[in-house]
Amino acid sequence: MAELYTQAGFAADTAAEPLALADFLAAPGNATSVLLEPDARLEGLVPHLGQLERIVIRFPKFNDGRGYSLAARLRLHHGYQGVLRATGDVLIDQVQYFFRQGFDELLISHAPTLKRLKDNPAPVHHVFGQADVPGRDAAPAFGHAYSWRRASP
Repeated sequence: MAELYTQAGFAADTAAEPLALADFLAAPGNATSVLLEPDARLEGLVPHLGQLERIVIRFPKFNDGRGYSLAARLRLHHGYQGVLRATGDVLIDQVQYFFRQGFDELLISHAPTLKRLKDNPAPVHHVFGQADVPGRDAAPAFGHAYSWRRASP
């Protein structure tokens, strides 16, 4: 059984079942949530982003990073402000990366990950060595000569 995890901890999942992208594009006015596979093309979806409350991105395998790229494109290039949810093979090692990339929710079904998060919730960091998604700050740089050098907070 999958459980919903957010930066605030575990939460009840009250969201409606998302439509597959092809079904959504066939009748775009009928849903507020869509499911994207890692190989999804966003061109048809972009004009409808304003009506979507939630976009669910499926991660079929832990080593398939295409979903991170979809999340970054949705947030940075297309300005999507709704909820981003990761589902599928979500493991404990990736929790911080999901949140850093702009995901709001993780639907976790991996039993060891659920146990670890229940025993000791994952810390959520807000300052990183490099700036990435808007709203998350890079640590201050050392001087002016080396902009790539960062100081720890």
